[in-house]
Amino acid sequence: MKILKIIGGIILLLLVVFLAAGFVVPKVTYETSVTVNKPISETFALFNDMEHLQKWIPEVKSIETMKETPNKIGSQYKMKVVSEGSEVEMVETVIDYKDNELVSLDFDAGDMHKVDTYHFSSDGDMTNITANHVCTGNSYIMKCMFAFFKGMFKGIDQGYQNNFKAYAEGHN
Repeated sequence: MKILKIIGGIILLLLVVFLAAGFVVPKVTYETSVTVNKPISETFALFNDMEHLQKWIPEVKSIETMKETPNKIGSQYKMKVVSEGSEVEMVETVIDYKDNELVSLDFDAGDMHKVDTYHFSSDGDMTNITANHVCTGNSYIMKCMFAFFKGMFKGIDQGYQNNFKAYAEGHN
């Protein structure tokens, strides 16, 4: 009987820690970066070419333009992404755009809301891309889960930036 109380206490403690995580860490923030061996104007144009997004984010299965604006801000795209065997539909909205400087994207994907802001800077013929990512669960349970996935999210986004570097440097 004593062992059951101990196991029950451990399970209760883990549950309290899990539920507290969503309160303590309501959003996950992290930074990624990469340096591309291409001039900034070419790098920025390749990065924002939606027709070739699948070449560096292989999980993207389709992209449909919902709305495009002349200054890019407010442009929206419907994307279908395959994640762990499941197809997820998300809407990407451009929320800030400064040519050769910055692009900020808002993603709504059901249980997840994410904002990625990419800053571009020139270092001669090289381009530095630094991204700030903010990921929030759209429900309290998802917030609790996301609090434990920061390393995984950062690894995925850093992988996409590394894929972009390889794609851009191989593009003529």
